[in-house]
Amino acid sequence: MKKHLSNFALLLLSCMCIALIESCKDNSIDPDFNISSINPDSAKIGDVIRINGNGFSQTPGEDTVKFNGINAVVQTAATNTLLVQVPSGATSGTITVKVGNKSASSSEPFKVLNQGPNSGVSYITVLGGQASFTKLATLPQTPTVMYIDKAHNLIYYSDFSQMNNGSSVYKVSLTGGSEQKLTTDARITNVKNITSDGNGNVYVLAVESSDQIEGSIYKITADGSQVTQIAAKVKTPNNPILAANATGDVYYGENLYNANGQTFYNAELQSSMYASLYKNAAFYYILNAANQPIYRYDMTANTKTDININLQGLFTPDDPNYKGFTDNDINRKNFGFSVDDNANLYALYMHKASDSETRNTFYLRQVKDGNSTLLAKFTTIFSVGNFANDPQASTGGILFASDASGNLYLRYNDRDIIKITHN
Repeated sequence: MKKHLSNFALLLLSCMCIALIESCKDNSIDPDFNISSINPDSAKIGDVIRINGNGFSQTPGEDTVKFNGINAVVQTAATNTLLVQVPSGATSGTITVKVGNKSASSSEPFKVLNQGPNSGVSYITVLGGQASFTKLATLPQTPTVMYIDKAHNLIYYSDFSQMNNGSSVYKVSLTGGSEQKLTTDARITNVKNITSDGNGNVYVLAVESSDQIEGSIYKITADGSQVTQIAAKVKTPNNPILAANATGDVYYGENLYNANGQTFYNAELQSSMYASLYKNAAFYYILNAANQPIYRYDMTANTKTDININLQGLFTPDDPNYKGFTDNDINRKNFGFSVDDNANLYALYMHKASDSETRNTFYLRQVKDGNSTLLAKFTTIFSVGNFANDPQASTGGILFASDASGNLYLRYNDRDIIKITHN
């Protein structure tokens, strides 16, 4: 009897082991059908995310995706990638994909973010800081150059690009209203840079040669009625400084064109680029190298001062994995900076999304007297219809400027002007 019980126990144990093994097989990762990663791993309702894996159907209607049990809409589908919109009512939890009788689950829970009170723009999610975002305007043209006349609360912009010859200069008030063309003068076309003096006169660099390497600097009265050529056949590098002081002296690259028609060479400004004007008395600029500091140039004394801030180290506290700026970042304009009338410097850096990601992450910092404060960390999502392309890339990179009191303005999504306010 004991022997029969012992044999029965062994048989029962064997069956349990076999069942356990089969159960493990059923729950193991199928190399032919699985979810390998989610990018990003957090988003708000309405955002589109990328699900990477294997075995998906190329027909979106055959891929059933759920966010913690809530059905989602698949925008586009490939065998290894799904672009899926986070559905209304979704909560944080597991994402599942089912095709036919095959099913796979994410290994880590997906986090559904609240849009939060600091973002009034549908494609911006604020992750930190006290800044608030609103859409000021959607412009009729796509700006590739943007300048703010702080004294008169006006945005000037040009829609010039290599693909858009014949562009002009437009102005729109920071308080709202429709845009206006600055002047009808036929010479003011293909404008690559814009600035103004303290009296509201506007100065532009217009590309004029067929190979786009030479142009002229023009002075335009505030009402657009008078246009004067300041300098002819000047070289037009990618990002030259163009700045004017209160008396009408114009700085372009390493040259000074004074109000009396004289030209001076200034070695201090050689290879300078990306200037931001301060009260028409000074401008802040960097040189064409990633590890160079930001300088302040006094247009009265014609002297420069190192303000002890450089692009290489400014954003390191925000991201432990941050590798620092490279010259490639500068050439692609993955950053911007501006200064208000209280000498607050604002710097914006875009951590560009990789090919497998759907978001850009931005860090916005304020600098005063050598002290840096994070104003905002936020993400932007690519439009569903243009998912593979960065909405900044084909239109001049980051366009970013401050008004006199420190309100900030960012061009995004081609034609939107986003207003950023902070305490």
